[in-house]
Amino acid sequence: MESPNLLNNLHDSLFSFSDLKIGDYQLGQISDQFTAFMGSGIVWDIKTVSFVISVILAIVIILLNIKLGKFKALAAGVVTDIVKPSPISDGGPTIARWAEIQRHVESTKEAEWKFAVIEADKLLDDILKKAGYTGDTMGDRLKNVQPGQLQPLNLIWEAHKIRNRLAHETNYFLRHAEAKKAVQFYGRALEELGVL
Repeated sequence: MESPNLLNNLHDSLFSFSDLKIGDYQLGQISDQFTAFMGSGIVWDIKTVSFVISVILAIVIILLNIKLGKFKALAAGVVTDIVKPSPISDGGPTIARWAEIQRHVESTKEAEWKFAVIEADKLLDDILKKAGYTGDTMGDRLKNVQPGQLQPLNLIWEAHKIRNRLAHETNYFLRHAEAKKAVQFYGRALEELGVL
C-alpha cells in the first residue's frame, strides 16, 4: 500500500513545484510559454533560414575547392617552369654529336650500338651539367631532378641502366632493339631540354 502513497506524494510535490513563483510568474506558466514559443512559426523560420544558409555555404565551399584545385594545378605548372634549369644550347656541336649517335645506332654492328648508347648518355650528362643539375655523376644528377622538372625521367633511368651494364659487364650482349630504345629515350630527354 505504500507504493500508491509514494506516487501520490510525488505527484503532489511536482504540482507544488510548478506553483513556485519567479518574479510575477509561476514556473508552470513559464514552462507553458516556452513550449508555445518553441512550437511557433518564429522557430520554424529560424530553422528554415539556417538550412538555406548552410546549403549556400556548402555550395560555396565546393566551388572554392574546385577553383582551388585548378589553381593548384596552375601553380604547380608555374613552379616547375620556374624551378626547371634551362640548358645552355650550343647549337651545332650538340646536333652534330646527336647525328653521329644516330648513325652508330643504325649500324649493323653491336659495337657501334654500344658506342651509340654510351655516347648518348655522355651527351645528356653534359647537357644536364650545363643546365645546372647538380651531382658528381650522371646517376647523382638524375637523383637530384625534382618531380616535374624532366618528364621522361623514368625512361632516362632505364636507358642509363643499359649504359651501366655496357660499362660494367664485359660480356653483356646488347640487342639492336634495346640500343635503339635507349637512344630514343635519351633523344626525348634532349628534346625536352631544348637542345634538339
